[in-house]
This record gives sequence, structure tokens and C-alpha cells, in this order.
Amino acid sequence: MRRSTFTFAESVQGVQGVVAVLLLMASHGALARSLDASTAGGCSLNVDGGFTGRSTALLVNNRSRPPSWLLPVRNNRSKVLHLDRGQSFVASCPGSRNQVIGITQQHGVLECDAGALRAVASPIPKAINSRDLTCKKPAQAELRPGSKCGEGGRWFNVGFNVSGVGFVPLFGVCHNVDLGATLYAAHKLHGGAIDAAQDESKRPAFHQGLSDLYAGYSPDDAYKKSRQQATLMQLLGTRRAKEVLDVSPLVRGHLSPDGDFLWAPHQWATYFYANVAPQFSSINGGHWKVVENLARKVASQMQADLMVYTGTHGVLTLTNGDGKKVAIYLEPLKRKIPVPEHIWKVIYDPATKSGIALAVANNPTLTGRDRSASHLCEDRCAEHGWPTDLLGEVRKGLVVCCTVQQLKQAGVRLPASIRAEKVLRGPRR
Repeated sequence: MRRSTFTFAESVQGVQGVVAVLLLMASHGALARSLDASTAGGCSLNVDGGFTGRSTALLVNNRSRPPSWLLPVRNNRSKVLHLDRGQSFVASCPGSRNQVIGITQQHGVLECDAGALRAVASPIPKAINSRDLTCKKPAQAELRPGSKCGEGGRWFNVGFNVSGVGFVPLFGVCHNVDLGATLYAAHKLHGGAIDAAQDESKRPAFHQGLSDLYAGYSPDDAYKKSRQQATLMQLLGTRRAKEVLDVSPLVRGHLSPDGDFLWAPHQWATYFYANVAPQFSSINGGHWKVVENLARKVASQMQADLMVYTGTHGVLTLTNGDGKKVAIYLEPLKRKIPVPEHIWKVIYDPATKSGIALAVANNPTLTGRDRSASHLCEDRCAEHGWPTDLLGEVRKGLVVCCTVQQLKQAGVRLPASIRAEKVLRGPRR
């Protein structure tokens, strides 16, 4: 597996004092039943064997500098985590009155000892099993504000305050507090581990995160279908609003998607309003879902750590009943939560300085000349080995491939950490 030395802190524009991305692992229920001492006294932990999802303890390699999350791999049909003999890590369950069940503390150091996990400081040298590594209650992610970024934005790290380690960032967002709009999000996609990601079917509610975000209005209310209907009727008129919503309502479209993260607590950490943008449902579950899967596929095939940046551009305008263009906001009176005209994703390999941008027109009602005019750049998908069938159905979203330079020329302000000198080729079929 090829891992770049590019750290998350380096990917964030203007962030100070950020710990490099720690590669975190969460572990629930039936972990240690599968300990295997066959590799020179090391431990092999079977990820498939009974994880309970959201109550997983956070497991951090405390010997690496900076600390790193433990990464599983896929071994044939199994998802496993390998530990060398003598390797230690921190198991942590942050939060008030929370604890790692097996050691009755918020955190503890565990060590692989001849094929068995043992708590280093425990007076009872018992072997620790997977049920012991469950949190009393799910670990909660936090938003931590940082420096200025982008155009009028402020950087927010999303991560965990890990007991015994400190705050561990998982990904970050550049958010314009005044507009209630996120300019872009950035995260690391672990291509060598993504095929071993934990399956978690449950999804949490979205969180506001900090009290000074969305002050004076509620994003919960703004996204409700009944509220969307009232908003679009106000902006477009009754008949035109019905035409748009009959095609598709708006949903909370992830920027850093939950499917790019390995463990249930990480996946749940993506459910902050600062990590979403208004996106039409038919596009979110249509061609944009294909784009997200393509990012994971190319990372997996490369077995590389890639940086993924996902952002918004422009404000969508729709014609009202009088044929006039109207800018669409979910909070139109306050001009907050703008519906983006485009959503883009840059997939960047810092090791080779190669990248590609995929951009979707966030409008499932385009017709005639507006279809081609909606392209953020001249499409380069075929030239660079990316799928060419994402321009067919307007309802699913019209997607084009751009070079990073093309995206900049279209007026998208990208973080300086994207230093693409070459174009990233698409995944093998």
C-alpha cells in the first residue's frame, strides 16, 4: 500500500497548530475474539467479527509521531487490523461520563502481547476482548474553529477530543458563517484501507455544532420539504415552484461523504450542517453518487492516500412565473444558505502532484441551451479516462471533468495546497 507523507494539516489553507491527520480506528463489540498469534506473536483483529457500529471505541497509535489512527485492510474476504508484537495503542471513549467498558476508564493503553491484547496499566493482566473495547455511549465529534480561509470563510476542524491524546482532527470545512454556506471541505481518502471500511446502516441526525453557526435561523427547518415548498412559492410563484419540486426536492448533500471514512464514529462525524450544501435529491442520489464512488474506486486501485476537496460555486438561479431569473436561498429573507449553482470535487494525489476535478450542475430542470451553458468547463472526461456517460440525464445531474487549471479559470477559488501539475487518470473498469 502506498501512503503519501502529505498530512491533513498541510491541506488546510491558513490553519495553525493543527495536528496532522491521525488515522483513527473505532472498535466495537466482537473484536478480540479473532486475535490471531500466527504472525510471529502479533495480533490480527477481524473487523468483520461483530462490530456494533456507533459505540466503537476510538483506537489511536500512541507511538507514532504525530499519533495516527489504526488502519484495517482487506485480506481476501475479511477485513482485518494487523498489530505487531509489542505494538501499543490508546483505546478511548471521549465524552462526559463515558468509558471503555472493559477497562472502566475513559481511555487506556493496550498492547499486543503474544497474540493477546492486554491493558498496560491494569492491575489485572487479563486479555481484552472486543466487547471490552465498546464505549458506554457513542463518542461525539466536535467542531473546532481555526484561521480564515477562502473568500470570507473560517476553517473548522471536525474531529474527536480523544482522552489521553488530545483533539484529533478527522476532516475540515471552510465555512462562511455570514452566509451559512460552506465553500469547501477537505479530507484524506485512504485507498489502501477503504475496502475494509466498517458497514454502518444507521444514520444520525444532522447537528449545528456551534451556537454561533446559523445564528437566528434553523437549518433543520430550512431543509424541511414543507418549508422548501413555501420558500420556492415565495421566490418563483406557486406553479413554477411545483414544477421544480415535482422533479426533485432539495436535500442535505454531504461535501466530505460518510462513505469515504472507515469507521462508524468517523462516518457519523460527517453529519454536521457545516459539511453539507443544498443539493437536489435526484442529483445527490444520481450522478453525484457515481462521482463519490469513482473517488473511492481510483483511490483503492492506486492503493494510495488521496486528498479529496469538495466545494460549492455560485448561487443557483431559476426562472419565476414571469420568466425572470431569481437567486435561490433556503433562507431568502436573510439571504442565508444559498443553493449552489455547481458542486465540484477535486481528487488529488500529493505524491505525484496529479489531480482531476469533477463538477455537477446543481439543476435537474435544465433544458435546451441552458444544458451546455451549465458546464463549468469544457468536458475532458474521455481524454483522461473518466466515464463519459454522466452528461446524459439532466435529472441525475450533468457532470463534466475539468483539469484543476480549468476549474480555477472558471472562477473557483481552490486551496493553495492543491498543487496539481498533472491530470489524474480515471479508474480502470
